[in-house]
Amino acid sequence: MDNAAVSLPDVVAEQGDLGRVWDQSQSGARRGVRPPSVAVTRYDRVWETVTGLFRGAVGEVASLDDPARVLAFNGGLPQRVMARCGDFQRDALERGVDIVQITSQEGFAQNPAIGCIQWGSGGKARLVEQVPYKLLLFDRRLAVLPLDGWILSNGILLIRDPAVVNALSGVHRSLWQSGNRIDDGFEGPPAHLSGVLKTLLTEPSDEAACQRLGLTGRTYSRRVAELLALLGVASRFQAGAAAARRGWL
Repeated sequence: MDNAAVSLPDVVAEQGDLGRVWDQSQSGARRGVRPPSVAVTRYDRVWETVTGLFRGAVGEVASLDDPARVLAFNGGLPQRVMARCGDFQRDALERGVDIVQITSQEGFAQNPAIGCIQWGSGGKARLVEQVPYKLLLFDRRLAVLPLDGWILSNGILLIRDPAVVNALSGVHRSLWQSGNRIDDGFEGPPAHLSGVLKTLLTEPSDEAACQRLGLTGRTYSRRVAELLALLGVASRFQAGAAAARRGWL
C-alpha cells in the first residue's frame, strides 16, 4: 500500500468538481487534517481488501458498473477475475445488504458474461446512457476506484475523506435519479430475446431451442440469462408468468 502522492484516476478527475475536491483532500492529508487515500496495487492484496470491504458492509454497497466497458478494456478481464465477479454482491445480498447499481443498456446486455449486475437477484439497478467510470461506495463512508478507471484487479484507490466520498456519492445519486428502471420503455422483449422467450414456452429442450433459433448452446444460455435478468426472475419457470404480467405474451 502507498498513501503518498496518490492520484485520482484521470477519467474521474475530468468529471465536474471532483478534481478540485480531490486537490483539497490531498492538501489536507499532507497537513494531517484529512484522512489520506491509499493505493493498493498487488493483485492478491486488491482482492483481499475488496473481499473485506464487502464483508464489512452493513447497510448498502452502491456502485457504478458497466460490464461492456470492463470486457472491452485492455482486452477484457482475466479468466480468474471473471470467475469471481458477482460473488461479493451475492454474498452481501444474502446478509441483507442493499446492492444499488447503475449500469448502461449495453452493459446490462453483456452482463451475463460477467454476472456482476444483481438486478433480478435482489439487487437494485438503473440504466443510464453512459457510465463514466467504475465506483464502489461502502455504506457511503468509503469509496473504491480502480486506478485505471475500470478494472479493480489492476489496482484500487481507497478513499475515506468524507468530502471526496460525498462528492462521489453525489455523482451516484444524480445518475440514479436520472436513470431509467431496467424494464422502462419495454413494450416487449428486445428483438434478440423475443425468440428466446417463445422457445422457453414451446420447446422441450435447449437443444431443440438452439436448432430452432440457429444459436449455439452457449449463446442460447447467455440470452436466457439476459432474459431472466430483464424480467427480474430467478428461474425459467417464473419467466412465463413474468412475461405475461408485462403483456409480452
